[in-house]
Amino acid sequence: MTSSTFTQSRNLLIAKARGTIAGLTEMDERSRPWTLSGGAGRDYNDARSRTAALSPHVAEYLPPEADIERGGDEQLWTKTTPDELLTYWHQLLEILQAIADPGIQD
Repeated sequence: MTSSTFTQSRNLLIAKARGTIAGLTEMDERSRPWTLSGGAGRDYNDARSRTAALSPHVAEYLPPEADIERGGDEQLWTKTTPDELLTYWHQLLEILQAIADPGIQD
């Protein structure tokens, strides 16, 4: 991966994390659902996987994957609570901001 591609990928992941954090934070307790759709969990898991691929040495520091389950109506739900997922996104954002471009020497 080139330095330019690395930086662009990291910046996109940071933007995604910030946007998701803002969306989850703006929901007050009455409007925040008890469970999120499976898409919310898949979206986080995808960003987590992309972060690990971007910088494999951080994999051990990443927050856990979101648990996703299929309900009785065959719809996917994120079993991880919205508050837990928000915490995971915050942790992922901090890790992304700490990752240095491997193409830049100290």
